[in-house]
Amino acid sequence: MSDNSEIADLRRELAELKRKVEPEPIDWERRIAEHRDAMHQIAEGRMARASNFSREDLAAMEAACPTSAVRDIVAKGTIKPPSADGTAGTISAVHRSPGVYPNTSGWRSETPFGPQPGIAHVDRLVDAQDVRDRAELIAQEARTAAVRKALLEAK
Repeated sequence: MSDNSEIADLRRELAELKRKVEPEPIDWERRIAEHRDAMHQIAEGRMARASNFSREDLAAMEAACPTSAVRDIVAKGTIKPPSADGTAGTISAVHRSPGVYPNTSGWRSETPFGPQPGIAHVDRLVDAQDVRDRAELIAQEARTAAVRKALLEAK
Protein backbone atom coordinates (compact mmCIF):
# COMPACT_ATOMS: atom_id res chain seq x y z
CA MET A 1 0.00 0.00 0.00
CA SER A 2 2.83 2.39 0.70
CA ASP A 3 4.07 1.98 -2.89
CA ASN A 4 0.68 3.08 -4.25
CA SER A 5 0.54 6.11 -1.97
CA GLU A 6 4.14 6.98 -2.86
CA ILE A 7 3.31 6.74 -6.58
CA ALA A 8 0.23 8.93 -6.08
CA ASP A 9 2.36 11.50 -4.20
CA LEU A 10 4.93 11.50 -7.00
CA ARG A 11 2.19 11.94 -9.61
CA ARG A 12 0.74 14.90 -7.70
CA GLU A 13 4.20 16.44 -7.37
CA LEU A 14 4.84 15.90 -11.10
CA ALA A 15 1.52 17.57 -11.99
CA GLU A 16 2.42 20.58 -9.81
CA LEU A 17 5.84 20.87 -11.45
CA LYS A 18 4.30 20.69 -14.92
CA ARG A 19 1.87 23.50 -14.02
CA LYS A 20 4.79 25.64 -12.86
CA VAL A 21 6.96 24.98 -15.95
CA GLU A 22 4.34 25.09 -18.72
CA PRO A 23 3.15 28.61 -19.46
CA GLU A 24 -0.56 29.19 -19.60
CA PRO A 25 -1.82 29.51 -23.18
CA ILE A 26 -2.47 33.08 -24.24
CA ASP A 27 -5.75 33.90 -25.93
CA TRP A 28 -4.29 36.24 -28.55
CA GLU A 29 -7.57 36.99 -30.30
CA ARG A 30 -9.13 38.19 -27.04
CA ARG A 31 -6.07 40.28 -26.11
CA ILE A 32 -5.96 41.86 -29.60
CA ALA A 33 -9.68 42.68 -29.41
CA GLU A 34 -9.22 44.23 -25.94
CA HIS A 35 -6.28 46.33 -27.19
CA ARG A 36 -8.25 47.47 -30.25
CA ASP A 37 -11.20 48.44 -28.02
CA ALA A 38 -8.91 50.37 -25.65
CA MET A 39 -7.31 52.28 -28.56
CA HIS A 40 -10.76 53.04 -29.98
CA GLN A 41 -11.93 54.40 -26.61
CA ILE A 42 -8.82 56.60 -26.40
CA ALA A 43 -9.43 57.96 -29.91
CA GLU A 44 -13.09 58.60 -29.12
CA GLY A 45 -12.09 60.45 -25.94
CA ARG A 46 -9.64 62.65 -27.86
CA MET A 47 -12.26 63.52 -30.46
CA ALA A 48 -14.81 64.32 -27.76
CA ARG A 49 -12.37 66.71 -26.08
CA ALA A 50 -11.21 68.28 -29.37
CA SER A 51 -14.62 69.46 -30.54
CA ASN A 52 -16.28 70.57 -27.32
CA PHE A 53 -15.38 74.00 -26.05
CA SER A 54 -17.07 75.47 -23.05
CA ARG A 55 -18.49 79.00 -23.11
CA GLU A 56 -15.55 80.18 -21.02
CA ASP A 57 -13.08 78.70 -23.52
CA LEU A 58 -14.81 80.43 -26.44
CA ALA A 59 -14.90 83.75 -24.53
CA ALA A 60 -11.17 83.46 -23.77
CA MET A 61 -10.43 82.77 -27.45
CA GLU A 62 -12.54 85.75 -28.52
CA ALA A 63 -10.73 87.98 -26.03
CA ALA A 64 -7.31 86.80 -27.24
CA CYS A 65 -8.06 87.31 -30.94
CA PRO A 66 -11.42 88.82 -31.93
CA THR A 67 -13.36 87.30 -34.80
CA SER A 68 -13.05 90.56 -36.74
CA ALA A 69 -9.24 90.30 -36.62
CA VAL A 70 -9.35 86.72 -37.87
CA ARG A 71 -11.69 87.72 -40.72
CA ASP A 72 -9.33 90.57 -41.63
CA ILE A 73 -6.32 88.24 -41.72
CA VAL A 74 -8.20 85.75 -43.91
CA ALA A 75 -9.46 88.47 -46.29
CA LYS A 76 -6.21 90.40 -46.73
CA GLY A 77 -3.61 87.83 -45.89
CA THR A 78 -0.26 88.68 -44.38
CA ILE A 79 2.19 86.86 -46.66
CA LYS A 80 3.32 88.66 -49.79
CA PRO A 81 4.14 86.67 -52.91
CA PRO A 82 7.83 85.93 -53.51
CA SER A 83 9.76 88.73 -55.20
CA ALA A 84 13.07 88.22 -56.97
CA ASP A 85 13.84 91.80 -57.88
CA GLY A 86 12.48 93.68 -54.89
CA THR A 87 9.66 95.49 -56.75
CA ALA A 88 7.33 94.88 -53.83
CA GLY A 89 9.67 96.79 -51.55
CA THR A 90 11.12 93.74 -49.82
CA ILE A 91 13.06 90.81 -51.13
CA SER A 92 11.51 87.58 -49.91
CA ALA A 93 13.42 85.19 -52.20
CA VAL A 94 17.05 85.28 -53.27
CA HIS A 95 18.10 84.13 -56.76
CA ARG A 96 21.40 84.08 -58.61
CA SER A 97 20.04 86.38 -61.29
CA PRO A 98 17.30 88.73 -60.05
CA GLY A 99 14.12 88.64 -62.12
CA VAL A 100 15.08 85.46 -64.01
CA TYR A 101 13.79 82.12 -62.79
CA PRO A 102 15.48 78.88 -63.86
CA ASN A 103 13.93 76.95 -66.73
CA THR A 104 12.65 73.63 -65.40
CA SER A 105 10.94 72.43 -68.58
CA GLY A 106 12.39 70.51 -71.51
CA TRP A 107 15.42 68.22 -71.68
CA ARG A 108 17.78 67.78 -68.78
CA SER A 109 20.99 65.89 -68.31
CA GLU A 110 20.49 62.40 -66.98
CA THR A 111 21.08 61.52 -63.34
CA PRO A 112 23.47 58.56 -63.09
CA PHE A 113 22.41 55.47 -61.15
CA GLY A 114 24.39 54.57 -58.08
CA PRO A 115 24.15 54.03 -54.36
CA GLN A 116 21.90 56.48 -52.60
CA PRO A 117 23.47 58.98 -50.21
CA GLY A 118 23.56 57.61 -46.67
CA ILE A 119 23.02 53.97 -47.67
CA ALA A 120 26.21 52.97 -45.83
CA HIS A 121 24.68 54.28 -42.59
CA VAL A 122 21.50 52.31 -43.23
CA ASP A 123 23.51 49.16 -43.96
CA ARG A 124 25.42 49.51 -40.67
CA LEU A 125 22.18 49.99 -38.72
CA VAL A 126 20.56 46.96 -40.36
CA ASP A 127 23.65 44.80 -39.73
CA ALA A 128 23.71 45.81 -36.06
CA GLN A 129 20.01 44.96 -35.71
CA ASP A 130 20.61 41.58 -37.38
CA VAL A 131 23.27 40.79 -34.77
CA ARG A 132 20.83 41.71 -31.96
CA ASP A 133 18.05 39.62 -33.51
CA ARG A 134 20.31 36.58 -33.90
CA ALA A 135 21.48 36.84 -30.29
CA GLU A 136 17.89 37.09 -29.08
CA LEU A 137 16.87 34.07 -31.19
CA ILE A 138 19.76 32.00 -29.82
CA ALA A 139 18.81 32.93 -26.25
CA GLN A 140 15.17 32.08 -26.90
CA GLU A 141 16.08 28.71 -28.40
CA ALA A 142 18.32 27.99 -25.38
CA ARG A 143 15.43 28.77 -23.00
CA THR A 144 13.10 26.52 -25.01
CA ALA A 145 15.63 23.69 -24.97
CA ALA A 146 16.07 24.06 -21.18
CA VAL A 147 12.29 23.85 -20.62
CA ARG A 148 12.02 20.81 -22.88
CA LYS A 149 14.89 19.13 -21.05
CA ALA A 150 13.26 19.84 -17.67
CA LEU A 151 9.96 18.38 -18.90
CA LEU A 152 11.67 15.25 -20.22
CA GLU A 153 13.54 14.78 -16.95
CA ALA A 154 10.31 15.23 -15.01
CA LYS A 155 8.66 12.34 -16.89
